[in-house]
Amino acid sequence: MTKSPHLFRVYIVACFLSSPASAFAQSPIMSKDLTGHIGIEDAIYALQVIAGIRNNIGFTTSDLYDVWGLSSNNIFVVGEGGIILHYNGSSWSSVKVLPYERLAGVWGSGGKDVFAVGDNGIILHYDGSSWSRMTSGAIHPLYDVWGSASVDVYAVGNYGYMFHYDGSSWSKITSGDWSTGTTTDAIKAVWGSAWNDVYAVGYIGNHHYDGSSWTTISSDWCEAIWGSSSSDVFVVGHSPVHYDGSSWSYMSSATYNTLDGIWGSSGNDVFAVGSSGAILHYNGSSWSFMDSGTACDLFGVWGCSGNNVFVVGKGGTILHYDGKSWSCINGGDCD
Repeated sequence: MTKSPHLFRVYIVACFLSSPASAFAQSPIMSKDLTGHIGIEDAIYALQVIAGIRNNIGFTTSDLYDVWGLSSNNIFVVGEGGIILHYNGSSWSSVKVLPYERLAGVWGSGGKDVFAVGDNGIILHYDGSSWSRMTSGAIHPLYDVWGSASVDVYAVGNYGYMFHYDGSSWSKITSGDWSTGTTTDAIKAVWGSAWNDVYAVGYIGNHHYDGSSWTTISSDWCEAIWGSSSSDVFVVGHSPVHYDGSSWSYMSSATYNTLDGIWGSSGNDVFAVGSSGAILHYNGSSWSFMDSGTACDLFGVWGCSGNNVFVVGKGGTILHYDGKSWSCINGGDCD
């Protein structure tokens, strides 16, 4: 008699249901089942948690692409396979969100209003207790998300597509000759100082929204953007570029590394991260290299102050800066 694969699935799910407390003892943030059922991958994931493989910070070697938080005790990390991590100030917990698309960007307006975006146009929302999938009409990879408020959120991605959330629904932005989907290039990052001062940067150049329309301001190739104000904006890719409120200028950084992420506590305390473990620091006058302790590619950076900064990257790498030196929280598969 041929054994049904469903018997194995039932057995796995039964094991999961028999010990739900232990399975998610380290996961106070739970996810809604976005497909309406428990699949075999979910059950295996639950068993891994029960077995202790995934119940602590050493649970993953998945690539981690972005980090964002509200404070030192409320930090979110997203990455490959739909993984979401949360740090409560003392311990890390993991959340498995269905389906299993890569998540590339995370941002929120508050602890009960967090967005994550990723492959196949997925946009997830966290309401303070659970994650759910939002309807947006996006079908292509999304790389970043940012907003000036809960009713003014942008998601950007492949083919030049941008989407806007007004607090009730998502809509595609059609302003600008780069937003029609006729290009194969991507918009990699979005940031603004206010609702009427928003930048979108990527492989098709840099674009600016003034509250009424989008305009292309340069054709530079960029990966990430951050600013301390409307007159102090940093963009990174191959090399840092700075906007002083009137013009853009290249900054000397003495690096050949691709820079994928940037964040600062102020205009004279800026961190940029990139390939081969590169971490650069800007002190208001010049960029300098920092010893990251890893040769692993780094993708995202965020901090709640200049002496409390987190960096995420390839192979589950999570680094922390305490104002003096970088230390490894989770090394993933990197040395």
